[in-house]
Amino acid sequence: MSAMKVGTDAMLLGAIAEHPKPSNILDIGSGTGVIALMLAQRYKHALVEALEIEESAFLEASENIRESGFSDRVKTSCIDYNEYESSHKFSLIVSNPPYFINSLKNFDRTKILARHADSLSAFKLLSKSVKMLEKGGRIQVIIPYNLTEHWELAGLGVGLYLNQKIEIQGKRSSPVNRAILTFELSQSEKNISRFVLRNEDNSYTEEYIELTRDFHDRELR
Repeated sequence: MSAMKVGTDAMLLGAIAEHPKPSNILDIGSGTGVIALMLAQRYKHALVEALEIEESAFLEASENIRESGFSDRVKTSCIDYNEYESSHKFSLIVSNPPYFINSLKNFDRTKILARHADSLSAFKLLSKSVKMLEKGGRIQVIIPYNLTEHWELAGLGVGLYLNQKIEIQGKRSSPVNRAILTFELSQSEKNISRFVLRNEDNSYTEEYIELTRDFHDRELR
């Protein structure tokens, strides 16, 4: 079985990532394919490419895509993003990227690939993605909040501007622990907002329920 399952981070990015009219969408490190399928559901005329380096996750994603109603518009490949080439550019590039930097490694190679940034750092991901972004395109990622400055500096280093930041809280009484960042080729006034997942009684907030309603009801079909 895959080391990467459908989690809250994937649900948030798949539901929040946006572009006015995307023609081609790229999902980097797609895991079981949930983000790619959510974006295919939301953008009915877009073609979606999902890349996954870990074989068992790729096989699971392939099965999920075959069984969905979007298999004619979602393509998945088992490939390292560092080696990926495309003949066209993308309106929207998304990623729920590896997030442990310089941390002790688990000996399970599957988990290492899923969770460590060694092979695909912020700089590597953004420097490759900026070349694949069409004019007016966006790159959106969900990351641990404490890495926000690291990613913003990496973006500036390759000519990308952090124009939107959504701060994610587990509860209003909890510290911010995730952020969804939006990078673009041109700079605009930075928009910062906050999103809360759960109420104090641990139930989901109305905001989260409304955001993900279509995906729970239709089960990505």
